[in-house]
Amino acid sequence: MAKSKTILKREHGKTRRDKARGKTGHNPTQDPDTSKDSETLDNVLADLDYEHIALGFDDSEQQESANRSVSSERPNINQGSGEQEQESQQNLEGIEYLVAFGELFDHLYPRNLHDKLQNLADGMAGTSFNTAARNSPLVKKFNQVVNGAGFQLIYPETGEKVRLRFIDPPRAKAGYFQLRTANSEQRGVYTGAGFPTLQITRSDNA
Repeated sequence: MAKSKTILKREHGKTRRDKARGKTGHNPTQDPDTSKDSETLDNVLADLDYEHIALGFDDSEQQESANRSVSSERPNINQGSGEQEQESQQNLEGIEYLVAFGELFDHLYPRNLHDKLQNLADGMAGTSFNTAARNSPLVKKFNQVVNGAGFQLIYPETGEKVRLRFIDPPRAKAGYFQLRTANSEQRGVYTGAGFPTLQITRSDNA
């Protein structure tokens, strides 16, 4: 490699000296067009860095290219660690919220709520408060507790799951309680002035 560099440097110097003396380095009898091509080639070679030609390329550029390649392939350990910490923090917060909602649910719907609600339903069965203004909010509050606590209503006479609603026709002062099946058919199974007999159970989806 050192010999190649020395030879190239000598040729480089000789080319420059010949150009200074007005020599082309070719036979005077040579074709003029060919002589011009040679002069152009000499000019190009004179501007080249022979040391880089001998080496192939600059070592510093090679090292820089290698560093860029390794850097692009190396995983970002710090970033991965940060994402794991964030995910763990979110999991902890999710558990805390779940516990908080569980405590709130137990506060709103105590464990003996089913027994209390069933006792109320049994006590109201067959009764009416004489006016729609009283019967309508009664049904609304009853349904709020049943649905919120995850219960469902069963009509004992048919054993079907039902929904309770209140209807207020124009000529009925107290209105009517009505039960309809809790399926796509929504078939009516009870309509009357008195509160219907109901069995309260835990919802299948609860």
